[in-house]
Amino acid sequence: MKKVLSWILLVMILVGMLGLSSCAMAEDSKLLLWVSGAIVSDSDQKLPQEQWIISELAAKFEAENPGVEIEIALFPDQIAMTQMFKAAASGADAPDIVNVWAGQQLFELKDILVDITDMVPQADKDNILGWDIMSLDFKEGNPILGYPTSGNEVCGLFYNRQVLAACGLDYDANPPANVEQLMKDMEAIKQAGYLPLAAADAGWGEAFFTVYATWWVQTSGSERVASNSQGITKFADDEGFLTAMQTAVDMYNKGYINVDYATIPAAMDLFLDGTAAFMATGNWNTGDAAATLGEENVGFLCPPDISEAATVKNTCIGGPGQVLAVSKTSKNPELAVQFLSFISSKENLTQLINRQSKLALRSDIVAADLGIGEEGIWKQEFDAALNYVFWADNSMVPDVNAELQKLSPLALTGKMTVAELAEALDKKAAEAAAQ
Repeated sequence: MKKVLSWILLVMILVGMLGLSSCAMAEDSKLLLWVSGAIVSDSDQKLPQEQWIISELAAKFEAENPGVEIEIALFPDQIAMTQMFKAAASGADAPDIVNVWAGQQLFELKDILVDITDMVPQADKDNILGWDIMSLDFKEGNPILGYPTSGNEVCGLFYNRQVLAACGLDYDANPPANVEQLMKDMEAIKQAGYLPLAAADAGWGEAFFTVYATWWVQTSGSERVASNSQGITKFADDEGFLTAMQTAVDMYNKGYINVDYATIPAAMDLFLDGTAAFMATGNWNTGDAAATLGEENVGFLCPPDISEAATVKNTCIGGPGQVLAVSKTSKNPELAVQFLSFISSKENLTQLINRQSKLALRSDIVAADLGIGEEGIWKQEFDAALNYVFWADNSMVPDVNAELQKLSPLALTGKMTVAELAEALDKKAAEAAAQ
């Protein structure tokens, strides 16, 4: 009798252990994903959630991995979502995967994110663009804190082919090789009765961060941009920054930029109505420009190199501004990375990019995969996006970035000198570092 009871007890214990194990396995097979509009496009948000592209990819992953369940939560305000993630990161309510801005906002979360360096398949490292941006403080060899996602973007100069032709210029055949030549062309455009460059601050330093900052980053590098904002190095002796800002000031003083740069809400109307030859902007305005002027009349140009000292040549501001990162509270970070790798495959990432109307984020995605032909502005942007320098605003700590956004229009329009701007930024960086 004792032996029978012993066997019954053993069976009960084993069944209980199996039940607990099954519960644990089920719990570990669930992933909670927090995303923003950078992942769920405006068009997707008009559809039922199961028809969002990220939901369709999640369902596909679940089908290929029986027992896995992925829950998706959309937050319209990404900054608020990031603050909620910080607050939830030590508790059970934290997501397994969170969608954050690339750059300093990612780096600020380093203590609550998983270093996924050794979990990322080599094929992903070889084919996906932007791993340098995912590395802490933009330093090679530092922890990789997330997967680049959502697609690539690129900034530069739109040009009106008809206006340039009226000024005797053909940028498809003979684009300027350097800033000096661009300035000469701008003078010719001005003399012909056109505004050379439609540009606006738009409350965030739009023209600076889409065009002029290219010359800063291509000369100084993202690591220096970041260290200036951290108070480790100085804006005041950063020749890349000083030269880029002074070039913008010179263009304004010569009448190459609309005089109301600091106050005009947006500069696009000046370009669309044929007043201006160029516009400082990014690929997100391509559709409107092509629809208004005709795709055959609009081209895209990376700002020509500032000098031979530029360490990255023939480049534009841009790159993947969005990240999917894994929380340290995740019960199964390996599964989370497996999911991120899955949605970042060529096939799946192409679907996501097409829904977002962005540019390639993998070196093996070709223009045709995104429905882009072999010529025209879309192809010009596609090619430019493969050789970007990262957004200067995302590279800086938020307080210093906000200070530059506030003061750059004053410097550009002559209300303060470039040296005074650099001094003010160094002061703000010191204050931020002391907090």
